[in-house]
Amino acid sequence: MFKFGHAPGRRSETPASSEVTAGALGGEKIAGPVLASALDSIPAGFAIYDAEERLVYFNRAYREQTLSVIADKLRPGVTFSELAREIYRRGRNLQPDAPELERFVEEARRRHTDLPSDCEIEWMEGRWIRESKQRLETGHVVATFTDITDIKKAEFTALDNHRRFIALIDSSPDG
Repeated sequence: MFKFGHAPGRRSETPASSEVTAGALGGEKIAGPVLASALDSIPAGFAIYDAEERLVYFNRAYREQTLSVIADKLRPGVTFSELAREIYRRGRNLQPDAPELERFVEEARRRHTDLPSDCEIEWMEGRWIRESKQRLETGHVVATFTDITDIKKAEFTALDNHRRFIALIDSSPDG
């Protein structure tokens, strides 16, 4: 069970009064600060949106890595579409071949509503992100975002090496 609230005067966007009953832990309750700290410690971006597509919760990696370009816009209650539009506005200079705004937002919303979804996205500044989303029984959407840039660079290097190898074999007299 998730309960979300905010502690007065806290700088963090993490909820102060979350409570999770974990069946795997024998029904122990994990207090909000422990859960928020645990989620902030993981390197993947993590976010929860409600059934109306409003941001409910996000961790530090979501703010500082996944959506750093719009970190100032991240707050509970902002809609998914508002964030997608702002990403486009601020990021299109970083992606010159980006589709027009409405197509960009529609594609992002499709990945957000046609669930479950798992895809790799070429992100801004040459980064690659693996985006995974699931819908909970409550209608909430849980999203994780993992930076896979190093893996993609290795894939591209291996593909390039393979192409050069094939070209070398094709050009050899014994080919």
